[in-house]
Amino acid sequence: MKDGDVSITEGYLFFALLFFGFEKKGENDDDDDDDSAPRMALSTNEGTITVKQMGWHTGWYKEESRMLGVFRAVLLEKA
Repeated sequence: MKDGDVSITEGYLFFALLFFGFEKKGENDDDDDDDSAPRMALSTNEGTITVKQMGWHTGWYKEESRMLGVFRAVLLEKA
């Protein structure tokens, strides 16, 4: 992808976000459901989006992580 003087090479995007374990559905909600399937308890703070590219920025030619931006996760029910 290229826009002006900014380009992102083809490959994976990596999303990093704090994970606090699993909680039972409805444990922190006011739902009346009796569904006991666990769901992930993710941070609502900003997480980072990075790519991995080969580069010389550290003095060695090796794979480096480069930050593209930030994101915020929300529950699908609230999205």
